[in-house]
Amino acid sequence: MKKALLYLRVSTAMQEEKDSLNKQKQESLDFIKSKGFTLYKIIEEVETGKNTEREGLKTLEFEIKSKKFDVLIFYSLSRLGRVQFDIHRIINLADHSRITYYSVTENFINSESEMGRMMLGIVASLAEQESTTISKRVSSRMRAYATQGYFLQKPPLGFDVKDKILVENEDGNKIRDIFSSYLNGEGKGSIAKRYNKCIKSIDCILKNPAYAGFVRFGGRRRDKVTNKQVKCEETVYKGLHKAIIEIEQYEAVQRLLSQRYISPIRSVNNDKYLLGGIVRCECGLKFYGQKAYDRKKQARQKSYYRCLGTSIKKCHAPFIPVAELEEAVIATLKKYSKDNFSFLSTKKSNKKIDNKSKIEKLLQKKSRTVEAYTDCNISRDDYLKLISKINSEISVLESVSSPQIAKIEIDDLKKKFISLLNNFDKVERIEQKKILQIIIKEVIVLNRESFEIKLNII
Repeated sequence: MKKALLYLRVSTAMQEEKDSLNKQKQESLDFIKSKGFTLYKIIEEVETGKNTEREGLKTLEFEIKSKKFDVLIFYSLSRLGRVQFDIHRIINLADHSRITYYSVTENFINSESEMGRMMLGIVASLAEQESTTISKRVSSRMRAYATQGYFLQKPPLGFDVKDKILVENEDGNKIRDIFSSYLNGEGKGSIAKRYNKCIKSIDCILKNPAYAGFVRFGGRRRDKVTNKQVKCEETVYKGLHKAIIEIEQYEAVQRLLSQRYISPIRSVNNDKYLLGGIVRCECGLKFYGQKAYDRKKQARQKSYYRCLGTSIKKCHAPFIPVAELEEAVIATLKKYSKDNFSFLSTKKSNKKIDNKSKIEKLLQKKSRTVEAYTDCNISRDDYLKLISKINSEISVLESVSSPQIAKIEIDDLKKKFISLLNNFDKVERIEQKKILQIIIKEVIVLNRESFEIKLNII
């Protein structure tokens, strides 16, 4: 007795709820019984026939190649697939494995006659055409809804959907903060970390016109061959919902996002910009690195520091050449070190603070902490926490005056300051950046000729 494999598929969970799958199953089992076959296995799935990567189809291919059954049964050819290529691929696999096939509702489709094979090609073409027609109808209907301002997708963060209209929920303030923070110079990475999201999610939020009171249609579609999402034309319509942010704020963010040739200057491992992440404009916004190319003069590409505010028309600070600003800052640091710290020796001090062993151990621990910080082994936040803890412990002992301790701590940092600057020109550029990140808290640019430097150690 021949063994039969039964393949069943419905397009959506809604169809499954309407007992479509059960109906297919019962009629197919009756068909198998009438043919005198023995049921080998049933493959059921709820998935669109246009998805060529669906699990049920992969399982069917595996079973055909294993040659453990004799007959393939499907309710109708459209259930086997909606793409001609997939249908013919499955049938060719079955032929190669000497497996016959039958359609329960289309008795003219089978492998027993030439007419059945010919009809298979015709019906497969019709199945794909029907799928295309349905897709166009659905797409047309969804576009009609979108033009009226209705929202038919999964709601983005900050919204719920009620009667096809977006309604702001308790997460609306998060959206306002994300847009405001980005406009004020905070990076997407920092925002993502604060809200426990990935950078791509923050990028999608910043680009979503729904927050400005619009709904969009299109943008992405599924490729028929690869079944992957690909970009397509996107249209934006005025929505029926209330915007979370003002349109002016949304447009300012889009201008900022569209800026090209912007380098991630905050990375410690990127030596392109020595002052990356620590340069701030007088207006309060940060500077970022940007390349420019003069096509008319056919000049080579140059790098500049540019205020974030100029991108969103909030500031008119000039572009400052990278080399010009960096050389000026380094020269200022060296002069400051020479004028203010010349009385200090870079050698270790032999001065004893106290004879008590507990105080000595705490001071040694503090010295190691200072060394770890200046050598980039710990972050500034960790350094401040450790120093604060050690100082508290020393204060409790009350064995030595706190001014003396503070003076030695600052003196140690100043000595390291001198040592770092003395070796500055001898190390690689990436090491120079680390040194500047240790010494400088912030560089505030007042104009192209003047700036202020705030140090971490003073």
